[in-house]
Amino acid sequence: MNNLNRRPKKPADIGTDYGVSIDNQVEYNISLTKATAFEFLIAYGKKIKESTFKKNFSRNSYDVFFGRPVVIYNKKLVFTYAEVLHMADHEFQLPFPEELKPFLI
Repeated sequence: MNNLNRRPKKPADIGTDYGVSIDNQVEYNISLTKATAFEFLIAYGKKIKESTFKKNFSRNSYDVFFGRPVVIYNKKLVFTYAEVLHMADHEFQLPFPEELKPFLI
């Protein structure tokens, strides 16, 4: 699959489309810094070493993967959740919240 044809929105797109600044996206966890992206993946069961994460989530890796530069805010790389999952090979299953199970048909 060609990543360039199916690439998710970046934080700057969210800012343009919805008027939410990157500052507010980071503050309210709409978008993630590199550090919070790693925490997110670990919390949701992705088995990835920190060294591998740092290598795969670098400026260069992002540019190669998506064919565009990564968003940088306050000298930190910033990603949307969709970008993080896309780059992390989102084949892993996110746990289904127990409190929602009663609503399943």
